[in-house]
Amino acid sequence: MVLSVIIVSYNTRELLGRCVHSVIAGTGVTHEIIVADNASNDGSSDHIRARFPGVRVMELGSNLGFGAANNAAVKISSGELLMFLNSDTEIRPHALDRMVAFFHEHPQAGIAAPNVVYPDGRFQLAAGALPGLLQEFRDRRIHQRLNAGDEALRARLREQYRRPRQVGWVTGGCLMIRRSLFIQLNGFDEEMFMYFEDKDLCKRALDRRWQVMTVPDAEIIHVLGGSSAGAGGRLRAVYRRSQRRYYQKHLGWLSYKGLLLYQAVSQ
Repeated sequence: MVLSVIIVSYNTRELLGRCVHSVIAGTGVTHEIIVADNASNDGSSDHIRARFPGVRVMELGSNLGFGAANNAAVKISSGELLMFLNSDTEIRPHALDRMVAFFHEHPQAGIAAPNVVYPDGRFQLAAGALPGLLQEFRDRRIHQRLNAGDEALRARLREQYRRPRQVGWVTGGCLMIRRSLFIQLNGFDEEMFMYFEDKDLCKRALDRRWQVMTVPDAEIIHVLGGSSAGAGGRLRAVYRRSQRRYYQKHLGWLSYKGLLLYQAVSQ
């Protein structure tokens, strides 16, 4: 098997159906699709089984979180490459084929991701430099400007990602990795329920001298937040816990204390 596409879902029945359809309709390489359902109560699993009988559905007994659910699905997968997708994404035609070809052409690439756009076609920043205190301020400012409608900045960012680019991290919502590397890294850190598990995985790959790359001729659509809509303040708390764990693992005591101060003043 060339490729295993793994989609974690939690109460995203309609979005999940569109995601699965886009993979089937737009992918030529030999692949399997595994849906890891985090104890949804909206009929997602039955919907996928009825509509796409060739898709394997793994029903988890509780909501394990993003990383743990992906890790569980990898254990029943067989692809040489693993593609992790959020359920609120849709694959553009041939995007996964181009990513598979990219891995064959770039033997030092351990992790890669496509460019990401909103449903209206606007560029979505989904890769960047690894976390650090100074980078937190840079990233926060960039996202503030983008959210405020700074389309000149968005255009500059899109231009930067028109060519393959080595980065510190790519989003776990559309991340492809060599199976052998994923196994060597022991998968996602399951202590991170959501958020930062992608940055953590990329950091550990970089530490082993693999490259993390973007693939500009592959593109996906992401309905930002569609897979976590309505969670509000709970997700903010989850984000901060995962952020603290990342700093503890990778950035040392001083940076961790600085993060605690940063979190305290940015409530």
